[in-house]
Amino acid sequence: MKFWKLTLLSALAFFAISTIVLYSACTVDPCIDLKCANGGACINGYCSCPTGYEGAQCDQMTNTKFLGTYTGNTSCNALPAIFDTAVIYLDQFPLNMGVVFLSHKNDSLWQNDTLHGTINGGAIVIPDFSKPRYSRHVTVTMRSATQVVLYDEEIHVVGGGINVDTQKTVCTFYGDLLKTK
Repeated sequence: MKFWKLTLLSALAFFAISTIVLYSACTVDPCIDLKCANGGACINGYCSCPTGYEGAQCDQMTNTKFLGTYTGNTSCNALPAIFDTAVIYLDQFPLNMGVVFLSHKNDSLWQNDTLHGTINGGAIVIPDFSKPRYSRHVTVTMRSATQVVLYDEEIHVVGGGINVDTQKTVCTFYGDLLKTK
């Protein structure tokens, strides 16, 4: 009887070990057919992209979705909208961007401002600017693949003593990517 128990136990152990080996041998490596470009690494079937690249195979530069000339309208507080232009360019690879804001006045184009920021997801983060009696907060976000939104908030403190007044100006630019031929 002892012989049969030992034989049955040995057979069960053999089948258990065989099943585990067979199962693990049939598991396909999810990274075997995935080619991650630009130094990306495959982890569990997905590419982990280096800074400055994105996409399923790290084949797209992150900054390209922002690059271009955008034309549209700027509205400040309750004033009527005016036609403006913003040019977004690569300041320094891979994620530092420049934004030149151009205004149209009397049928001529003049540079109003140049801002510098870093890409973070779908936005260009521009550092807040602050000095005594003045602060500015600007964000640039992609509204769609061809539209950018530039939000600009400035706060001025005017007057002195007990006659201090705070003036807040909020401007929003909605611009569409200018199509080039």
